[in-house]
Amino acid sequence: LTPPQSRCCDDGLNPPSTADDSFGNRLSDNDISAASFIPHTSSTFSQGIWSDGEAMYFASEPSPLQTTLGNLEHLRVVPVIIGGGTLDWTKYFELDGSNIEPRGIWSDGTTMWVANAETDDEKLYAYDITFQGSEGNKDADRRDSSKEFDLHTDNAHPTSLYSDGTTMWVSDSDDDMVYAYTITAGRTFGDRSTSKEFSLAADNDNPAGIWANSSYMWVADGNDGILYAYSMTGTREGGL
Repeated sequence: LTPPQSRCCDDGLNPPSTADDSFGNRLSDNDISAASFIPHTSSTFSQGIWSDGEAMYFASEPSPLQTTLGNLEHLRVVPVIIGGGTLDWTKYFELDGSNIEPRGIWSDGTTMWVANAETDDEKLYAYDITFQGSEGNKDADRRDSSKEFDLHTDNAHPTSLYSDGTTMWVSDSDDDMVYAYTITAGRTFGDRSTSKEFSLAADNDNPAGIWANSSYMWVADGNDGILYAYSMTGTREGGL
């Protein structure tokens, strides 16, 4: 399989200039087309997004029909070089066959966690992303089960992930919550951190992506297109 070329950039190295690069304006010349990297796109979905500053990663999920047929060849994490628009085989990897419904992804630069929404297997799978792959060994097993953990039974519909390196937050689209789990060495990996959890605002009922700094967590809503902000400081208030 030859890595396909995308139409991201004119010279393959630097993003092209645009007539209006004002803050917040869409730069369509820098768009990355998932269809360029996922054959049979009518049968495949892209899920989640994360970047190490060099490549943009997203997870690829087969459609329910393809899963029923056992066609799992496109169950993978795809890294696309930023500014170049080509697939980086050194960072590419296949997902475990049980990680059949990937949702949010997040990495600390060493491990990448991929939420799984498959019924009766709601968990965070973990993969070693320090492994230098190639097209020839793209099927190598990168799974690191020592860093995996099951989600709480109420966290059965995970949609996105974010972490500060010690806590992993997982949004849930069914009960409109952001759950928290510890990923700190020396503690029980995956223990629930209820003091860091909160309920979402009533209108924020379709959480689709989360990100935070030391003060706020923003939760994107898939219905109304609003980024809702919640306090990450002070006492727990169940969201603002």
